Amino acid sequence: MLFRLRMTVDEAITAYARLSEDVFSSKSVWSNMKTNASRLENAIAKLVNSSLNIHEGQAQTMSMLDDNGPKWRVVQIGFASSIDIFYSFVSASSAKNLSSSTLFRTYESHRHASYNCTIVEALRATTAEDPFFPSIDIGDANLKETFIHGGLRLNSPVKAVLQEAELIFPDQNISCLLSIGSGAQGIIGFNNISTPALAKVLRQDINNGERISEEVAKELSNRKVFYCRLNVDHGLEGIGFEDFERLGDVRTHTQKYLEKHDVEMKASELVRVLNRRTGALQS
Repeated sequence: MLFRLRMTVDEAITAYARLSEDVFSSKSVWSNMKTNASRLENAIAKLVNSSLNIHEGQAQTMSMLDDNGPKWRVVQIGFASSIDIFYSFVSASSAKNLSSSTLFRTYESHRHASYNCTIVEALRATTAEDPFFPSIDIGDANLKETFIHGGLRLNSPVKAVLQEAELIFPDQNISCLLSIGSGAQGIIGFNNISTPALAKVLRQDINNGERISEEVAKELSNRKVFYCRLNVDHGLEGIGFEDFERLGDVRTHTQKYLEKHDVEMKASELVRVLNRRTGALQS
């Protein structure tokens, strides 16, 4: 939303709330994944249509690759130190091979390039998670691949952001990396030892963004990179993207988190570093 659809943060929040309600307000949302997928695709196409101000028929076929290049309005942060250019991607997992994630980019890449799918296909792939949405086949005729949601391999994209930035700008120094989480999960562990409990804990561990964040923080500690991780520490547990009626709770807990002294100091330092503009990354 922020990059490919050229939205501001406030516009993206409003659009997400509307999309979530359009998709999940139906009582049948838990019973038919195929119907859910159709509802989501139509909602995304509607969003693309209104955001890019294009003909309604073009929204379903608008490609993820930005034909105008990875450009963005003049703002205060960016990958590069001298120009305001942004690159973005979403991730999905190949259902037949989970060894690595597939990145659907808004920019061309000469290494590990992925299929230039539509915006609708990319967002369907990255959200294709049971019990809500089925997998999706993407690609040319007879060469289609089956994709499921990206969280199985890349729930936290921070490492992929670093790899992509170093690939695109091999001679640029990274001075700042901002990672924004979707809320701390709490303690991951067993209440009882059973197959369902094991599956639940393994799923939580795969999606543990804090573990990945700690690994990145250690990696960057010797590289003079300011690494800022912002992640609401409590209150968002159990809130999924289907819980559109609880977005007010998300706002409340996020605001209280940002009012904490240590978080406020971290955010102030982030602003200072970004204003210095010697190169920055955001995930």
